[in-house]
Amino acid sequence: RMSAEGITLAAGETRMVSILLDNEMDYNAFQFDLTFPEGLTASNFQLTDRSNNHAFEVNTLQNGSIRALCYSPVMTCINGHQGALLTFDVTATGTVNGDITVDGIELVTPNCNSVQLDGFTIVVNNATGMNETSIVKTVARMEYYNLAGQRLDRPESGVILVVTSY
Repeated sequence: RMSAEGITLAAGETRMVSILLDNEMDYNAFQFDLTFPEGLTASNFQLTDRSNNHAFEVNTLQNGSIRALCYSPVMTCINGHQGALLTFDVTATGTVNGDITVDGIELVTPNCNSVQLDGFTIVVNNATGMNETSIVKTVARMEYYNLAGQRLDRPESGVILVVTSY
C-alpha cells in the first residue's frame, strides 16, 4: 500500500511530503504520477535510504502531472518493507485550491512482474496565516429591553434583550 500524510500550509510556505510504501513483496522499481492543484508547486525530490543505488527520474508530463520513476539497473530490491520511499517539498504559491492526487502507481518485482496499486489523495489544508488571536474588550455600557421594546433599568425575569456596547 502506498500512502502519504496530509499537510497544512499558507501562501508562501513550504512543507516536506513523504511517499510511504508498506509492502509484503520485494520490488526493485516503482513509478507514479502526481497532479497538483492550482497554487501548489513541487521541488527537491529525494530518494530515501530504502532506494540506495537506484536510478531516479522526475519529469513533467504533457498534462502537467509530474511522473516519478525509480529503478535499479542491477535489479537491487528496495530496502525493507515499510516506510518512506521518497520525499519532496510542496510550496503554496497562492491560495490552495485542492488536494494532490497520486495515481498511475506501478511497482515491479525482481522477476519483472508489474503490480498496479490504487491511487490516493494527499490532503492539503489551506492555513489562513493567523495562528491565534486574543483581543480583550472593555464593556462600555449594557442596556436591557423587554420584548415590547421598553427599556429596563435592570434585567428582569422572562425574555429580555441585552444590548452591549464596547
